[in-house]
Amino acid sequence: MRNGIDGFAVPTMAAPPGAGHHLATRHALEVDTYDSYIGQASTAVAVDVDATAAAFERLAADPDLRRRMGASGAVRARERFDWQVIVKAYEELWQELAAMRDAGQSAPSPEAMRGFWPARPDPFDLFASFPSLPFSSHYVVSQAAGISEAEVLERLGLRVALVNASPDISSAFLLTVWKLAGGQCTTVRNIIAGHQNASPALTVRALVWLAKLGLLTIALGTSASQ
Repeated sequence: MRNGIDGFAVPTMAAPPGAGHHLATRHALEVDTYDSYIGQASTAVAVDVDATAAAFERLAADPDLRRRMGASGAVRARERFDWQVIVKAYEELWQELAAMRDAGQSAPSPEAMRGFWPARPDPFDLFASFPSLPFSSHYVVSQAAGISEAEVLERLGLRVALVNASPDISSAFLLTVWKLAGGQCTTVRNIIAGHQNASPALTVRALVWLAKLGLLTIALGTSASQ
């Protein structure tokens, strides 16, 4: 999809690589079903709701824009995703892999694969290129304006919030992390430091989860870096 041509791209954020090892291991050991595994992973992926709403508003107000994007998307689908194109891409991939085998290129060393289960990689590592920006501990976190604690609890109680999807993160835990953000802007790093009785991975997942529900904002700070 080409932004502004076939549709709109909106900012996205996900938990960083390393935050999903526990999820991947539980799935690999068949503690969690695949549906449970992807459900838990999805809670740590947030989409900019305001940007999404703005894109819908533009489309709703402009019939010509809808027609142009629809026509462009249909052409794009035929050019890039028709079966003739897909099969050719697979054939080219097979040829590339065969050439690598013929050249005797070795597989990644055990050192390069250390830290995760090769058959069940961390989902946030596997899809690290999908979000708009890499997650950073220097990002600035703040509570969404005008939302009370009662509304936070009400929103966490909705079935769509998927709070019961994860055995490791409860409504109480999410509320505690929300409170740590306070009324003033702070950084992800400071929130992790202020919640030392929980693993950094769980705290980060909770932060993105709260952002997904519109209860927190996580933004690039002036000195943000990896």
